Amino acid sequence: MLATCLILLAPSLALSQASSQDEVVERLAANLSDAGFHVDLEELSVEIRSQSESLPDVESQQALFFRAGHWEAMHSLLGSFGITRGATPDETRAQVATAILMGLAAYYSPTRRTFVLLSDPVIDGGEVEPVVSHELFHAWRDQRDSLEEFLRSAKTLDEAKVRQSILEGEAEVLNLVWRSEDFDEAVGSVSADDIENTVQRILSGASALIYEEGARFILRRWQQEGRSAVDAAFQAPPPSTEQLLHPAKLGRDEPRAVDLPALPASVTGAELLREDVVGELSLYSLLLDLSVERKAAFLAAAGWDGDRLRAYRTEDGGELLVWRTLWDRAEDAVQFHAVANGPFRGSCELRGRFVDLVWGSSEELTQEVDRALREASAAPPDDADDAASTAAVEAEWLAAQRRGQPRVAGGWWVRPKAGLRIPVPEGWRQVELNGGFFLVAQPVDGFADNFVVYVEPNAQGVGLDELLAQIRRSYDAIPNAELVWIRKQRVAGRDAIVREQKWRVNGRDTAALVAVFHEDARLTVVEMTSVEKRWEERKELFQGLLPRIESSKEEAPADDG
Repeated sequence: MLATCLILLAPSLALSQASSQDEVVERLAANLSDAGFHVDLEELSVEIRSQSESLPDVESQQALFFRAGHWEAMHSLLGSFGITRGATPDETRAQVATAILMGLAAYYSPTRRTFVLLSDPVIDGGEVEPVVSHELFHAWRDQRDSLEEFLRSAKTLDEAKVRQSILEGEAEVLNLVWRSEDFDEAVGSVSADDIENTVQRILSGASALIYEEGARFILRRWQQEGRSAVDAAFQAPPPSTEQLLHPAKLGRDEPRAVDLPALPASVTGAELLREDVVGELSLYSLLLDLSVERKAAFLAAAGWDGDRLRAYRTEDGGELLVWRTLWDRAEDAVQFHAVANGPFRGSCELRGRFVDLVWGSSEELTQEVDRALREASAAPPDDADDAASTAAVEAEWLAAQRRGQPRVAGGWWVRPKAGLRIPVPEGWRQVELNGGFFLVAQPVDGFADNFVVYVEPNAQGVGLDELLAQIRRSYDAIPNAELVWIRKQRVAGRDAIVREQKWRVNGRDTAALVAVFHEDARLTVVEMTSVEKRWEERKELFQGLLPRIESSKEEAPADDG
């Protein structure tokens, strides 16, 4: 989608502080133009729409991203893994559109050349400048290079994900640096951790991948080859998400075309609904949606060398999905098979460097098609260079994870990237959810009291007093939120802003103690959250732990994967 969610601490102009919502867009467009990103408002309509009024735009964007038969294929793919879906492909498409609307505060429509602010966003919290600027960067790019043409040039799902990632990634990186006097210098100071922390503050797990990996790709291009390389990516995108995820593979480990045999003669009257290439990024996202732990999901997706998926409607109106994946090494195929075989509801067979997945409306149909795949399972010759590139990618990723992996050790919750360690209350434990790490208590009444730590770049270099004022102002624009108190405080030897807040999230009244550690280059946030009915008890625990938080420069041990 050409949209992002709300960022809580970013400096901004809140809707409630503007004389009109149009004025927010006009003022920020003028600021971007002064910074060198000119958006011609004469060519851009600005509208205020409700969620229901925005549904046609969301559906139009989905049609822009995906080719005919996409939702039929996705409907079958979700069903084959037992993932919740609609009763029909159209219902699945409608469910996705509704989920997108639930996360929107603003969006840009390239088909209508229109910027839309939601009059009734469901999201609690935040201010609008990061949202507006992100979407205005899409408008700026559209006025330079037609986004409609760029997106429609994708023929497969994998190619569509490449283009979406580049588009969202550019907006994420520009959002970090556009206020700087020297963009190249500012980009040079941004790290991959800054990208990860900023995106995961907004989104999590699979939904963050397009933004996060797209921003990493754009950041690397800009840092290594200059800003012109970003423009070049829109003219000549990488051939697959494999190359977007792993730039070292560009020009050496190209995706291979994968063939599927014809259906057996005994399968008559089947209608081909969609033939597609899923690609590494969508495969990685699928595994995260299946709650596969992030390390296992990454290793299972890395080494992708190509795939081919076909979705059919059978003569009796049933479903048939045939998906062949090809891997750089036999061990890559083993890794994917190990995590896919359990949740897959049909036949999932490991055949050398192939993993073949077949799901039909009857077991007999599944077995017939799988036999045809088995008889046509001669993989292309091994490629030593492809194998070496995947081995290098996995080794580099694992090393990076070991350096910064959160962990519980010696009664402390150690967060190396945040430079903090937090005392662990008795009975609490670390859990990983959609790629994020939390310290949680045993759930009570369906809610687990928790700690979360995240780091955001202090891209504008705001001072402590200015940050405190921004947080105070932000609560004027947050529905269903109360700032109980806020003050400056020294915690773990650092300047911090500590606040108590209460707000309603997903229909539940919650409360939190939040410490924002202020540094020139970044903001480190520790949130301690419970439900309001347990708050007085938990607040006493949290307030007792806060002064015991310590700074820590300790790295994760070498064997901590």
